[in-house]
Amino acid sequence: MESILETIKEKLKQPTHMIIAALIVGLILGLIIGWGIWPVKWTNTTAESMREDLRVNYLRNAVTVYALRSKPEEAQEVYASLGSKAEETLKKLSEDPGFANAEMIALFRQAVTGQSTVAIQPDQVNTNLNLDGTTPIVPGPAVEPAGSSGKGLKTLGLALLAILAIGAALVYFFFYRNRRQNQNEPLPDVAQVPGSRVVPIRPAAQPVQRYSEPQPMARAMAQPMQSANVNQQPEGSVLPLFAKKPANGNGGQKQIAQFMTTYLFGDDLYDESFTFDAPNGEFLGECGVSISDIIGVGEPKKISAFEVWLFDKNDVQTVTNVLMSQHVYNDPNLRQRLEMKGEPVLSEPGRQFTLETATLRLEAKIVDTVYGEIPLPEKSYFQRSTVELTVFKK
Repeated sequence: MESILETIKEKLKQPTHMIIAALIVGLILGLIIGWGIWPVKWTNTTAESMREDLRVNYLRNAVTVYALRSKPEEAQEVYASLGSKAEETLKKLSEDPGFANAEMIALFRQAVTGQSTVAIQPDQVNTNLNLDGTTPIVPGPAVEPAGSSGKGLKTLGLALLAILAIGAALVYFFFYRNRRQNQNEPLPDVAQVPGSRVVPIRPAAQPVQRYSEPQPMARAMAQPMQSANVNQQPEGSVLPLFAKKPANGNGGQKQIAQFMTTYLFGDDLYDESFTFDAPNGEFLGECGVSISDIIGVGEPKKISAFEVWLFDKNDVQTVTNVLMSQHVYNDPNLRQRLEMKGEPVLSEPGRQFTLETATLRLEAKIVDTVYGEIPLPEKSYFQRSTVELTVFKK
């Protein structure tokens, strides 16, 4: 052991070896400070700094949210957060849309770039979208990370280099300068000097693994959507009220139940049905709203008409009205085809219509109607539709 220590001491007598040892010790101290005591953390950065596949997923979710909410300001905010990689990410998404589709991406591109896309015929809605065109990006405000980790990392590196340089200079001037002045004098053996000891250089400790905080997603994808016209009840919810009215409030008819249902674009399996009973628990019948007709091709389906129906256990048939979009209602051929299913009704907010059976009466009210904007005939399919159903016993 003593021979090893003596060998190390002899090696350290040479200035070159001492400088190398000082650099190694300084590097070890720098790693401990930079990775353990003062690690770099990414906070409040933008989507531009994410990995490519994460950026594509982020934009895919934003496209889906925009298809449901139709809020251009939210889409432009998400697009601007991608910075210089926005157009590249949108092209990647066009090549691999995943659960999104070409129509939704075309609508999103139009909202964020302000450029109109090529008009699409109903039978070519999935094939003729010019998604790879070179459309200019709308310049947005420069977004800088709130906690700029790049500057912190650069500062840390300069500080570590300065520490290494100062350490090497101190070792040279305070250690070897005196040694060189007495280089002609014989050096005493370390073992012969009272109280002297040699401290061995210990192996470097393993650096602490660096921790990076994950990039948080945009607020628009985490916030639940709410209907603007249904007293802030969540869209798609069913609200049974069962509030009875006075016997003389509706021609002597007694209210049995009241329901509210909302369709959202993308719900291809939309089919709401409600059962209602008498106060004594006796089954009286059912009512509901379901998809009646679609327009165009591709997914999600573009719903152009709904069926509002009423079933009475004391009647032999189910009564149906067809709730049509403005385009279908004004087209004689489409309207005539759907009239075979039931009496046509134009869908517009505030319109009321009635369905009657032998012992029941259903009053339906259109609370909210929003049409989609994907390139199809104007006001031809529903983006959102809310209907209130009130059942009375005759």
